[in-house]
Amino acid sequence: MTDPLIDRAEKAAAMLAPLAAHTERHGVDRATLDCLAGAGLYGLLGPESVTGRAPSAAVYREVAELLAGADATTWFVWFQHHPVVKMLAAAANENLARRWLPSLCTGTTQAGVAFSHLRSAEVVMAATRVGDGWRLSGTAPWCTGWGLLDLVLVGATTADDEVVFGLVPLREGDGMAPGRTLDLAAMGGTRTVVLHLDGYAVADADVVLRAPRPAWAAADAAAGAN
Repeated sequence: MTDPLIDRAEKAAAMLAPLAAHTERHGVDRATLDCLAGAGLYGLLGPESVTGRAPSAAVYREVAELLAGADATTWFVWFQHHPVVKMLAAAANENLARRWLPSLCTGTTQAGVAFSHLRSAEVVMAATRVGDGWRLSGTAPWCTGWGLLDLVLVGATTADDEVVFGLVPLREGDGMAPGRTLDLAAMGGTRTVVLHLDGYAVADADVVLRAPRPAWAAADAAAGAN
C-alpha cells in the first residue's frame, strides 16, 4: 500500500508540472508553497510527537524526487525548509522547539537556511557574545526564499571557533538586509539572495544550536555522505 504522503506528493507534482516553465521564468509564489503545506508535505522530518507519525527518510526522499521532477524551482524553495525542522527537532532548546515546530510541520510557518558558508574555512559571518545573546555581522552568500519564507536559520562563527545557529524572522530591518539576487542558471525563480547582517541581535532563546565548529563540520559531512 502506497504511503498517503506519496499519493499527495504525486497529486502535487501533477499540479506543479504544467506550470514549471512559467515558475522558472517568473518565480515561485507563496500560494503554491501553501498548497504543498496543505498536502501535508512540510512535516516529513518532524518528530512523531508533533506530526503524529514517525519521520521516514525513505518517504522524504521519494516526495522530494517527485516534486523535483515536476518543478525544480518550487522544489528548491520547499527543500530549504526541512533542515530547519530536522535541526530544531534535535535541539536542546526545548522552548524554541515547542514554539516553532507545530507551525513548521504544518507549513503555516515556512523557513529557509543561510549557513552553507560555514562549510568554508573563511569566516564570513561572525557571532559576538553580547549579554544574553549574540550579535551577528557579515554576509551569507546564499539565502533562498527572500520575500517568500517566514524564518531563516542563520549560522555564524564565534571567536572561539564555535558555530551558532539562530532561528530568526526573514525580513528586512534591525540589521538584516538582502543584497543582490543571484543570477542562477536553473533556479532563477527561487528568490535566492546574498544576505547581509550588521549587528543583528539573536537572543539565546532563539539559538537552535551552539557547538564547536570542528564537531559540527564532522557531523555535517557525515550527514552529507548519507
